[in-house]
This record gives sequence, structure tokens and C-alpha cells, in this order.
Amino acid sequence: MVGMCRLLTAAALAMTAVLTSAMVVPLQLSDIVAQSDLIVRGKVVGLESNWTPDRTMIQTDVRLQVLDVVVSRVDVQEEVTFRVEGGRIGEQEVRTSVDPVFREGNEGIFFLHFATDEPRLTLVGRSQGYLSIENGMVSVDGETKSVAELMSLIRD
Repeated sequence: MVGMCRLLTAAALAMTAVLTSAMVVPLQLSDIVAQSDLIVRGKVVGLESNWTPDRTMIQTDVRLQVLDVVVSRVDVQEEVTFRVEGGRIGEQEVRTSVDPVFREGNEGIFFLHFATDEPRLTLVGRSQGYLSIENGMVSVDGETKSVAELMSLIRD
């Protein structure tokens, strides 16, 4: 009986660790903007997925065509690449509950910052750092705004 309790306790702790690592603190737009090194309106023009060195996760480098620079604290080229967790390699697919899934042609506002553990851009707040543009509109903080209105709000 004691062995079973220890096993259940270990399993519960392992589940807690997995769930905790996938939790994301909700951010307001002002927080996302403040944490961003680069904010661009862009279009996904390329995706390249690779296994991590320990082969426990697939990561995808997302290449953007920069359509407009909203805020920049770094040098910006015509294209920018950032990394998200998850992706597809052959028949193997890994997804997280907190990272967006991109397809070539996706257009949006991208809030990017440098990862603390490597010199690579990532989305601020994981999926919160991407606002999809649909018919010239975005949804942010529970409201629908035009892209022009949002970009003006961010720049102010």
C-alpha cells in the first residue's frame, strides 16, 4: 500500500511539472508591447522544423516577410526569423497548447523578443505574441480593432 501511495505521489508530481511548464501568464497588450524588442506586421514565408539536440521536442523556425515595422529596438531586415515550440518532421508532429501553429501565408502582428537562454527571437507570451490579421482586423484584449488602429495605439 505504501508503495502504491509513493507511485501515485510521484505520478502526481510529474503531471504537475508537465502542466506547470505549459502554463502561460495572461498578458495585457501594454505588457506585451513593453516586453517586445521588435513588433512587426508580417507574413509567414517559410517554416523549418528541427528536433532539439536531445530529440524530445520539435521546434520550428518561422521566417517572416516584414511588411511594416511598428516598434524596433534591433536592426530589422526585409525578413525576420523567430522560433516556436512544436512542428512537423515527416510523419512526426508535436504541438503545445501555448504556441501558435503557423502556415505559409499567415499574416499578423508579431511581438518578438530575444530568448533569455539563446540569442534568438521568440514570441512574447508564446501565443499571446501573435495577432492574426483577418480582413484587416485583429482581436486584442477582447476587442476587435483595425490593423491601423492597433498600430497607432502601439506606437503612441
